Amino acid sequence: SIRLVCAEVRALFLDRAAEKLGCKAGELSVEGGKILRTGRDTGLDYWSLAGEVALDRRASGTAPVKRPSSYRIVGRNVPRLDLPAKVAGAAFIHDIVPEGVVHARVLRRPWRGARLIALDTDAVRRAAKAPIEILHEGDFVAFTAASEIAVMRAAETARTLARWDGGTPAPDDIGEPGWLKAQPSRDRTVDSGRATETKSGRVVEALYSRPFLTYGSIGPACGLAEFKDGALKVWSHTQGPAVLRDWLARAFGLPAAKVTVFHRQGAGAYGHNTADDAAFDAAFIATRMPGRTIRVQWSREDEFIGAP
Repeated sequence: SIRLVCAEVRALFLDRAAEKLGCKAGELSVEGGKILRTGRDTGLDYWSLAGEVALDRRASGTAPVKRPSSYRIVGRNVPRLDLPAKVAGAAFIHDIVPEGVVHARVLRRPWRGARLIALDTDAVRRAAKAPIEILHEGDFVAFTAASEIAVMRAAETARTLARWDGGTPAPDDIGEPGWLKAQPSRDRTVDSGRATETKSGRVVEALYSRPFLTYGSIGPACGLAEFKDGALKVWSHTQGPAVLRDWLARAFGLPAAKVTVFHRQGAGAYGHNTADDAAFDAAFIATRMPGRTIRVQWSREDEFIGAP
């Protein structure tokens, strides 16, 4: 389907170029996005014609496709251009560390609905072993510094010292078969029928159970953000950059045009991961520290406690 659509888009551009050049579309070809006429550059390309070709139409699927004899890539062993950076450790969002970046960690509440009632910030600062800043708004606490190790130490210490109240702590037997079976449920019949009559041999019965599972990425989430001159820039391994942009705009009361999300690769996930949450953390801190690039790194503990 994609092949047919691409062929039709190419045909539409060639038709438009033929109109402008006063020639037949069969005299034209495309190479690297440029329109050629009998092999010579016409000065037209996809970009200059983009505003003159309407693509808001249904695909017909009838445009001629390339002949196999004209293939330049299909069927050939083309080197992966992205591998060198990935092997050397420079391709993923976790590797983006701009000059002057501010590292940050966020204190996660240990259970849903918990409210922070006390935190020994002096002890946290001592544990960091380097200068840090503490951003505290409501139940949101973040530690920022020029040193990533310092904020990591601060977050680990704060996790053990923070006192919480309210909400519903998880019971000790959560995930055990008895606890799971006692929870409200919506029953449905998977299979029904009459039991097979056994005339000989023996019947073996067993009960199987499994605890909660998590979509744990190989690499915990990471996000970067910068708030400058009323505009927010975010770098994230989100699965939906446009959706994240709209939600950030809504959360911070900004026009969507003032929010830009740059997608960068991260560890994949089978399901929804915490990429958007790390991006929000970075954006929230960035709005409190305008002009600085904020880098938020989640820990494995954060993933298990705060993942959706």
